[in-house]
Amino acid sequence: MLFVAALIVFVPPLAAQDAPAQAPAPAAAKPDDDLLHDAKDGAFDVSEFLDSRIGFFPVIMPITEPAVGFGAAGGLMFFNDRPRVVQTPDGPRIIPPIATFVGGMATENGSWGSFAAHLHNWNDGRVRYLVAGGYASLNLDWFGQGNTSSSNSFPYNIEAGMLLQKLTFKLGDSDFFLGPTQRLLSTKTSFDDSSVVPPGIDADWLKSTVSGLGFTLGYDTRNSMFSPTRGTKTSLDFTQNDEVIGSEFDYSRASLESCNYLPLGGPFTLGLRGDAQYAGDEAPYFDLPSIGLRGISAGRYVDNVAVTLEAELRWDTTARWTLLGFGGVGWVADKVEEMDESQGRGAGGVGVRYLIAKEYDLRVGIDVAAGPEDEAVYVTVGTGWLRD
Repeated sequence: MLFVAALIVFVPPLAAQDAPAQAPAPAAAKPDDDLLHDAKDGAFDVSEFLDSRIGFFPVIMPITEPAVGFGAAGGLMFFNDRPRVVQTPDGPRIIPPIATFVGGMATENGSWGSFAAHLHNWNDGRVRYLVAGGYASLNLDWFGQGNTSSSNSFPYNIEAGMLLQKLTFKLGDSDFFLGPTQRLLSTKTSFDDSSVVPPGIDADWLKSTVSGLGFTLGYDTRNSMFSPTRGTKTSLDFTQNDEVIGSEFDYSRASLESCNYLPLGGPFTLGLRGDAQYAGDEAPYFDLPSIGLRGISAGRYVDNVAVTLEAELRWDTTARWTLLGFGGVGWVADKVEEMDESQGRGAGGVGVRYLIAKEYDLRVGIDVAAGPEDEAVYVTVGTGWLRD
C-alpha cells in the first residue's frame, strides 16, 4: 500500500496543454548549445535537454511524507521518444512516450527503497504497457483499522517486494482502454515490541505473499497529464487474489478514481477528484484502502472501504508560474452500508508550480497542507494526485 507511493516519482511526460494564460515576453536569443533555457523567453527549461541525444533527466526529490519523515528520492528518467498529441473531433489526445525510470529513496527514520518502472506503447499509443517493481524497507506506525482518532500507535517495520504489470488496448476509436493487470506483493512485518501483536493484526499477516490477477478499464480525454486544463481521466482497477496463483489470502480488491478538469475562463482551472476503494474481508492490514489526501499521513486511516473527495483550483499567474489551492475530505468504514456513519477527515492547503519543461508540459512545485493531526510539505510533480 505505502510502497506504491514511492513510485510516484515516475511520471511519464506528455504533450503541452492549451496556450498559456499569458504570453511570455520576448527574450534575447540563447546559444545553440544551451540546453537548459527556452529559446523564446530565456527562462530555465529542460525541454531541449530531454530532446537531446542524452535523452535522460536526473531526478532528485525531497521526501516530506509524514509517515516516513524527511528524506530524498533520486534516480534517472530516460525518454526513448518525444510525447505526441493527436487531434480528434473532440480535441487533442495524448500519446505518452516510451520512458524508463530507475531510482531509490531513503528517509531520516531509516526507511529506504529501490525501484524501477517502464512505460511502453505501440501502434500510435493504441496498445500501452506499464511494468513497475522494487523493494523497500519502511518504518511506519500502525494506528489500527477503522476511523480511529487515537494518537496511540504501534511502530513497525515492513519489508516489501512488489511487481505490477498493466497491458491495455484502445477500444476502437473511443477514449477507453481495457486490459489485464497483474500484481505480486511479498512482505515481512516486525513490530518494535515483538512480544505484542497489536489488536486487529493477524499473525499470518506478518510474513505473507499476495498475488492477484485482474483487469484495468480506463477513460482519458485530458489535454495534458501534468497540467490538464480540460478533460477527464477515470480508471477502474479490479484484482482477485487467490491461492491458485500463489496468494496466501483469497480476496478481491477494487478501486475507482475519476479526475475531472473544468476550464473556468482565462487562467483558472478547477479540478475535481473522487476515489473509492474496496478490499475483501481477508485483506491483510498492508493492503487495506486508505484516505488519500495531502495533509493526512499515508495509511493513517485504513479499512475495507475508503472514499476520498478533493477539489483543486489552479491559477496560471504567468506562462511559467502557477498558484493553486486544494482541499478535500475522506471516509473509511468496514462495510459500504456503514459509510454514512463514518466521520469525515478533512485536509487542504496551497501550492506553487513552475513549468520546467514547456514542450513536455512538465510542472514541478511545492504543496503545503494540513490535516487533523499533521502539517506537511510535499514536493510535487504535476497535479499532486498520486494516480492521476
